[in-house]
Amino acid sequence: MGYRVTPRLLAYAGFDLAKQAIDVTGLEGDFGLTHLEAGARLSFPIARSKAVPYVGLWAGRRSLSTTVDNFDTGVSSNLSMSGMAVGASGGVQVFVSPKLALDGGVSVGIGRMGNIKVDGERQDWGTLDRTTTTRIRFGANWYP
Repeated sequence: MGYRVTPRLLAYAGFDLAKQAIDVTGLEGDFGLTHLEAGARLSFPIARSKAVPYVGLWAGRRSLSTTVDNFDTGVSSNLSMSGMAVGASGGVQVFVSPKLALDGGVSVGIGRMGNIKVDGERQDWGTLDRTTTTRIRFGANWYP
């Protein structure tokens, strides 16, 4: 959801959700990665072109969660890690009509996932290193 401050500047809030299989021998399950962010995007219109490149900056919260089933022990646990992140993005919109654009881009975020919970109980695993998330995105934007 965004608000066009000027024809070139857009302020927005966004939510992304991704799912990825766990690739650890002896464990089954999926990771859910969420991003809740607020940011700004600056567009660079090209005269007589339907393509509009952009760059952006954002800040927000990331969360990685899963339910892990260990088939050797029969134990199932809920694990979640979360924390704040900042990032940058870039991409291009291609307008198919004056109010509808296809949007493709990439976003990279860095931060720490220092809030760790196992089965709802906060855990202290020490200071975690910085983590990076890279998202490749494709979608459509509607401008009412």
